[in-house]
Amino acid sequence: MNGARRLFGAILVLVVLVLGTSAALAGESVASLAQKLRSNDDFRVRTQAALALGSSASKAAVEPLCGGLEDSSDTVRAAAAAALGKLKKGGVDCLKKRLDKESSRNVKKMLSKAIRLIEEAAAGPALSKSTRYYVKLGRTADRSGRSGNEVPALVRSVLQSSASKLGKYVFAPAGETTDQAKKRLRKHPHIDAYYFESAVNVRYSGDQLLVSFEMKIYGYPGKAPQGSLMRNAGFTGLSGKDVGKENQLIKQLVAGAMSEFNKMAAQVD
Repeated sequence: MNGARRLFGAILVLVVLVLGTSAALAGESVASLAQKLRSNDDFRVRTQAALALGSSASKAAVEPLCGGLEDSSDTVRAAAAAALGKLKKGGVDCLKKRLDKESSRNVKKMLSKAIRLIEEAAAGPALSKSTRYYVKLGRTADRSGRSGNEVPALVRSVLQSSASKLGKYVFAPAGETTDQAKKRLRKHPHIDAYYFESAVNVRYSGDQLLVSFEMKIYGYPGKAPQGSLMRNAGFTGLSGKDVGKENQLIKQLVAGAMSEFNKMAAQVD
């Protein structure tokens, strides 16, 4: 019974810390988080650091997380395993090494899950008989005047969510090489594969906001030109720059372009 209580307590602490991680350690560097994971005296801080590293999207987080698998705390080891599974940028060898000697049942489950997630990510998305289109998303040229990756991320998100509603689409992983794509598609000759490059233009003229979205379409992985789609929309009566309205139009245009592409692709079939 005491063992069950300890296990439940470890899981509960982990859940609470997962919920609080983004607020507690948001914005810290990988190096700073790695230092906390490696040497802080409080297991709760080490757990938060591990989970934050898992959300960092940085390959540099793999090494300190592998080190976290050797922590004296079951909760920290479980967090390090979960973080590697979320990160999906490596660490299978250290996870398997720890699995061989891990005594905690809860941590073993986390280790096994992380190994599965990383190996699935490395293998690429699942293609099946029902998959009709395989799409690799390339660069989005952002001419909105904004800094950061907000607009390209928005375009990618809308393209993927629109395609998921249409069905029959699978998107290639960001780091897929030409050889990997050829090997994957060779097994599924019924699938048509495409590569998208896009551009977003935002312009203000007087009280008008004008947004255009262009999507260039290529074959994949050979990238032979297949055509392009251009859509435009706007608002009037604005008193200045309005990012909310910009995003509204971008979403509308991207979703419309995806719908139009779907119709065109169906005609090719």
